[in-house]
Amino acid sequence: MNVHHIHAWSITPGVNIFSTHVHTDDLSKTDDILQKATKMLKEEFDFYFSTIQVEKECVDIAEAADIDITKERKRQET
Repeated sequence: MNVHHIHAWSITPGVNIFSTHVHTDDLSKTDDILQKATKMLKEEFDFYFSTIQVEKECVDIAEAADIDITKERKRQET
């Protein structure tokens, strides 16, 4: 399992929102993944609301690589 496309933001002070994609090879565990992840985000990190997309394949992996801040990128000339 891996987590990618992570986005977190604050709507107002104390109202934090989270969204992510979770990759799994076993989609039969989708409900369990959603319940555990939602509970963890609320109880351990105090997110007011979360959206979690469980997927077997990331369909927009190229776009994700373009904005991956953990990787060094060459600056494009315009």
